[in-house]
Amino acid sequence: METTTKTSAPRGATAGRQMALATAGIGFLHVLRLLLGFVANPLIANRLALAWQADVYTVAQEIVNSIWLVFEKVLNPAVLPLFAAALGDENEERAWRFASTVLWITLFMLLIVAPLAAWQMPFIVNIYSQKAGIEQRLYTVAVSRVMLLGLTFLGISSLTYVILNGYKRFFIAALGDTFWKLGIALAAFYAVRTQLSPLDSLNLLAWGFVAGSVGKLLPHLFGLWKKWRLL
Repeated sequence: METTTKTSAPRGATAGRQMALATAGIGFLHVLRLLLGFVANPLIANRLALAWQADVYTVAQEIVNSIWLVFEKVLNPAVLPLFAAALGDENEERAWRFASTVLWITLFMLLIVAPLAAWQMPFIVNIYSQKAGIEQRLYTVAVSRVMLLGLTFLGISSLTYVILNGYKRFFIAALGDTFWKLGIALAAFYAVRTQLSPLDSLNLLAWGFVAGSVGKLLPHLFGLWKKWRLL
């Protein structure tokens, strides 16, 4: 009985310290994400100002984010309880069998949705930009198709985010969102520094969005690198 008390106390203290560190880390990342947003928005405004390119960037980002959020809202509540429950039962292999199934289904869906959205992008843009001119709509279609290249990385990162939360690795899960913001902020900073034209800035920001999407997934892959053998 004495032994049990001695072993459980340090575990509780360790768990408390880990939770405190995770909370502090997530708080720091949240502030950092806000700061990156505060930095990026004026830089984007500096290059795009009130020109029609600003509307193109906003609409293209809104379209891709809306598609991604469908995966985000489905995966988080559906996967996390079942994955965490399997881990709680100390059945990691069963948890990963479930995660593997979800991963392949997600990839399959993304490989259908992304090309389909690219194909139907003129129709989608017409819904969002009914009052825009022809040139603006054409550029919105082109920029949206570039940003769609990041959709697969965003979709998979929604699943890896859930898995990391199942392991209570909250900091590394939240780090991905910071990298995403960083990709856009760096693109905006470079556009201002080199005084790119609004059109060139628009193209660079689209690729910054894609680079940020890749950056969102990378820390998740690194955080789970010891677990991929279970996939």
